[in-house]
This record gives sequence, structure tokens and C-alpha cells, in this order.
Amino acid sequence: MKKQTLKNNWLSLLSLAVALSALFYNTWRNEQTELNRNYRASGFEIVREIAKLQLLVDQTFYAPESNNNVIEGWTRINFIQSLSAIMPSSVKQRADDLKLVWSEQWQQLNEKESANKLITEANRALEQEVLIALKQLD
Repeated sequence: MKKQTLKNNWLSLLSLAVALSALFYNTWRNEQTELNRNYRASGFEIVREIAKLQLLVDQTFYAPESNNNVIEGWTRINFIQSLSAIMPSSVKQRADDLKLVWSEQWQQLNEKESANKLITEANRALEQEVLIALKQLD
């Protein structure tokens, strides 16, 4: 009897298996797509903020008469760090490194070229890490 029931219902069972597989795959794909969207949006915003921070850093050192407000740098650093929280851990680490370098160097930015170089290097490292993360998206 069991064998006959299985034989009579094999198409239904196969259809159910296919439907469940499709549902699971579709759910996984939607989650992956949403994660990729979040990475892209955050990544592009981080790259934009990196450029603005670099402009501030360079103007502060090379054009000190332009009355730049280096405190604005803290706003950019904190925003970058917030955005990096949803990015891969390697991006988050580079954002943390940038904040550390900024916190150690920002007060000397208009006086020492080494401060400019250290912040610029940390900024570029973060940018490269963001670009790598964006390229790895599927």
C-alpha cells in the first residue's frame, strides 16, 4: 500500500520539493541582493566622504589661509565610521585605522607635512579597501 501511494504521488512530492527549493533560493538571493545594495550605497558614500576629507586635509596644510575648520574632519571621520559598520570587516578596520590616525594627527595638520601624509595614507588605504569590497560583489 505504501509503495502504491508513493507511486501515485511522486509527481506531487517532486513538485513540492522543487517549489521549496525555489522558495529557499529566491529568499537567499533577495537577501544577498539587499546586502549588495547596502554595500554599494555605503561604499559610494564612504568614497565621497573620503574625497571631501582629503580636500579638507590638503587645504588645511597647503592653504592654511583658507580658514578651514579641521573640526569638520571629525564629522567626516565619524560619518565614515558609521557607514563602515555595515561594510565587510576589512573596511571597518581601515575606517578605525583612519580615525586613530586622524585623532593623533589632526592638531598638527596645519604645521607638519608628516601629519598630512599619515592621514592621506590612511585615507587612501580605506578607499582601496572600499573599492576592493565593491568589486567583490556579485
